[in-house]
Amino acid sequence: MSDQALEPATEGVFSLSDRCQITFDWMPYHDLAGNQIEQNTRRVLERKAGELGWERLALTQEQVDQYGLPVIEKHDRRFKDGGVHLAVETEALSQRIIVEILRNRLDQLLPEPLAHVQRRASRQRAMIQRALSDI
Repeated sequence: MSDQALEPATEGVFSLSDRCQITFDWMPYHDLAGNQIEQNTRRVLERKAGELGWERLALTQEQVDQYGLPVIEKHDRRFKDGGVHLAVETEALSQRIIVEILRNRLDQLLPEPLAHVQRRASRQRAMIQRALSDI
């Protein structure tokens, strides 16, 4: 993907203050094209917004090893020689694991655990229902 391909999509998206912190969580394929797309996307976004936090949630080499994911041979027509390279597709993790990785990351980003918020909301609803029943 060229820088120009991402330019229209990012135009006007970033007007950040110095206090604003953005982190991009990323789940590309673990292969040549996925790495190149990630590098280009990061370069374009950082040119617009300055240095960004960047974390690859999946697919990492550690996850490939941990889950014993299948490595396949892919061809990339962008190269004259066919660009044969080894790759692991993110979908090899299974939907359950991908959702678990994403849910864990989202939970980390919350200012307090979701379970605490839900319990507090439940107590507040009960309090309001009692107050309304007295009316």
